[in-house]
Formats: sequence, C-alpha cells, structure tokens
Amino acid sequence: MGVRFAVIGSSTAAGHGADPPEQSWVNRYRTYLKSLDPANNVINLGLGGQQTFHLLPTGYKPPPYRPLPDPERNITKALSFTPSGIIVNAPSNDAAAFYGVEEQLANFDYLMAAGKAAGVPVWICTTQPRIFKAEQIDIQVQLRDAILNRYGRWALNFWDCLATPDHLPRPEYDLGDGTHLNNDGHAQLYEVVVTHNLPALFQQWQTAHRQSAVLQAGSTLLIPELTTGEVFVEVYNAVTELRYRAVTTLPHMVQRPLGPPGTFWVKISGNGYYRLLSWVKTG
Repeated sequence: MGVRFAVIGSSTAAGHGADPPEQSWVNRYRTYLKSLDPANNVINLGLGGQQTFHLLPTGYKPPPYRPLPDPERNITKALSFTPSGIIVNAPSNDAAAFYGVEEQLANFDYLMAAGKAAGVPVWICTTQPRIFKAEQIDIQVQLRDAILNRYGRWALNFWDCLATPDHLPRPEYDLGDGTHLNNDGHAQLYEVVVTHNLPALFQQWQTAHRQSAVLQAGSTLLIPELTTGEVFVEVYNAVTELRYRAVTTLPHMVQRPLGPPGTFWVKISGNGYYRLLSWVKTG
C-alpha cells in the first residue's frame, strides 16, 4: 500500500504559473512519488485566493470579517481521502489582507490539531516572498521564522530558495507579477519537498503514534484508567469535528450522544501524559 498525501492551500499549491501544468511543484511531486511506487498519490485541493481561514475544519466559526472554511477545499475535505499526510501551502494571502502573525499561527495550530486528532501528520509550508508593503513583508518574515521554530520537521521551508537578501522574490523564479512562480520557481519547491522525505517522516509518525487497542468498541465510550491525576479529554469524529470535551480523572464514561456509528479519535492529555486513541462506536 502506497502513501497518499493531500495538499491544501492557495495559488502556489494549485499550480498557478506552471506551464504546462505538469511543471507545478505538486504535479512534479506526484510524478516523483509514483516513480517510487505506482500506488503512491498526491491529491491537490489547492485553489487560488485561499486564506488560512478557508482551510480550517468544516463547522469552524471564524471571527467577524474573516471567511468561512471552504468545505470542498479544507482540511476536513482532505481528511475524507484518508491521506498519509497533509501539506498546507498558504504563503501570502493572509498577509495581503494584513492578518497578523499570531492570527495566522493560531490557524496553523488548528490545522495541526485537526490532523493529529485524525491520526494524520500535517506539514506547514512557510511564507513565500511577494512584492508587498514594508508592513506586510515584516509579517511574512516573522511568520516564516515562527513556522520554522514552532513546527520543526513538520515545517517546509519555501522561503529561502525563493527570496533575495532583502526579502523580495528572486527574479529568476518570479512569474513577473511579484507574487506567483514560474516553472523554475515551482521546481525549487519540488526539490524542498523531495529533500524533506515525507514518506520517511510518515513512517516515523506511524511508529510514534501507534497505540494499543485500549478502547473497546461498543455503543458507549469508557476510557479506562490509563494515567492518574486530572486529564483533558477530547473526542473527535472521523472528520475531526469535536464531539465531546471534559476535564476529568480516569476512568471516565462519556454519557452523551456523540453521533452516528463510526470511528472516533480520543485525545487524552495531562501532566506529562499524551495519548491519541481510536474508538469505534457501533450504535
């Protein structure tokens, strides 16, 4: 069984500027993965103009004057394909709207958490250089650093290969509009993704998050005494919609409807303790 990655994001993810389309970084990466194993695949949900708010889970209620999630292009849709991992490539549209660093980071954190709740790793691409006002360039540079520091190996550095020392697009990779990439620019991003070796990181993720089947299938959810002390419990359905939340001690019985039968993800965290477990609701 091969690996399957889903890409969500804006025009760079969608392949704008690549001519022919096969030259986009996403399509190049799909071709590369399939050369390793024909069962490998990349699903591309990128769409020009998307902001980070468009990518958040279906049902998320944004603050005033911010867009709703796009149910056909967001992380909920990506998770519906049961991917091995998700790549988030939203490089500059938030800064174009003057959304600040902390607001964007909060959205990236939400996307990471949605992936983790579904047992799927998420990679966050950094910002990319764009012809902007000084204030917007400052947002882009600060966010680049924050993404690299915050997410470590779960970050993809799309900045360094595309930017001049004064934080502008390198002309040899610019489509000519100060925003989008030409074929050579897409080739640079492709090389970043290949070098990062996502399939190997996916295998490491699987190993690190493989848990014993301690939650028995049934119509009610009983969480056994896995640890002592107070814990924070969250239960998500298969499309990462939050269905239950409590601060409690274990064992703990969830005594409220969680939805129709299916697989749920149960996140249990406490002082020095974290587990992400699956539970199958049968009725």
